[in-house]
Amino acid sequence: MDKEIVDMIADIKFVYIEFDIFCILLLYVILYRMHKDLDQGTENICLRNVVISVLCGTVLECLWKGFNGISMRFPLRINKTIHSCVIIMVCIVAFLWLLYVEERLHDRWANKSTKIKCLLLLPLSASILMTVLSFTTNTVISLDQSNLIQYGKYYVFVVVFPAVYLLYASAKILWHHKLARNRRERSADTSILLSLLFPFAGVILSGFRSGIPVVWPCYAFPLFVIYMNEQGHQISTDKLTGLNNWSKFNSYLDEVLGQHKNCGNIYLFMCDIDSFKQINDTYGHYEGDQALKETANILKEVCKTHDVFLARYGGDEFAIIARFENKNEAEGLKSEIVKAFMARNENSDKKYDISLSVGISQYEDSKLAFINKADRAMYAYKLQNKAASADQ
Repeated sequence: MDKEIVDMIADIKFVYIEFDIFCILLLYVILYRMHKDLDQGTENICLRNVVISVLCGTVLECLWKGFNGISMRFPLRINKTIHSCVIIMVCIVAFLWLLYVEERLHDRWANKSTKIKCLLLLPLSASILMTVLSFTTNTVISLDQSNLIQYGKYYVFVVVFPAVYLLYASAKILWHHKLARNRRERSADTSILLSLLFPFAGVILSGFRSGIPVVWPCYAFPLFVIYMNEQGHQISTDKLTGLNNWSKFNSYLDEVLGQHKNCGNIYLFMCDIDSFKQINDTYGHYEGDQALKETANILKEVCKTHDVFLARYGGDEFAIIARFENKNEAEGLKSEIVKAFMARNENSDKKYDISLSVGISQYEDSKLAFINKADRAMYAYKLQNKAASADQ
């Protein structure tokens, strides 16, 4: 081989290895920060599994690039073994990415039937089987006399398998986006969908231009974006209830009032749990926390059919920002909330009831007056309920 060509290949290999090392460092930082910053919920555990698998795949590819083209007996075996592991890891990462997407959509692996699990594992199993058999058949990868990887006639299939997982994940996100009824869900779906485009493009490009290391960077950089989004989401989320927190409520309200010239159809609901102190004092703070979580879940269930913003305002207070054509529609949502808690009290085996006092205000002139008006309406509703209970 001409010396200039050899030098050019060596330079390109060195650039590829440098790029892989940068991705390895980036993934390590993400993994470290995830352990420090993010909670250990199932969704974040799924995301961490994706990061770990991408980190392993990038390390393997870095090693493969180092051995590729070294004409010695020992590296010959290592080169083919490592690259086979890289091919399998590409499919494993795509499968884990699908599990992460499904966890976000609350379609958990544990809840799937055995038949569905087998179908989902089929592409991964086929990828592993074909790659292992290629050690003797050379139908996926082989080595030339210079110890350079050559791709066989069935290599395209091991590229298709991870692409199938990523396409399926994208289809599930698109379907969920179509059914989503509030802006927050649609925004989250769009973010995840865009992050799936990069791995899909990387997998497809690796099929057309075999040997160019685009898969792992295309996996790594979207993970960085997802991590940053998750961190931002956690900063603006109330840890106990999973709702937006007070800080996010304020910023969202400023955004809504600043964006819309006609703010007259913007309504604010302030909701307060009745006799919450009594629940805490009688049953303990743990049970008080459970009451807050249950309240949040009921509100989420009621509000999922409306395009609204729901937040924990503080303590035992919750806030809802919504746009309605008229006050009757706002009163309709209030009625739905009250009925949902009445149904809960009838069917719950808890020793205490949960009821909410709900106040509504329609935006008129200022943010402060908007909030104060909802507060006053809420306390007036609370006093009205107390008076009605005393009469009984």
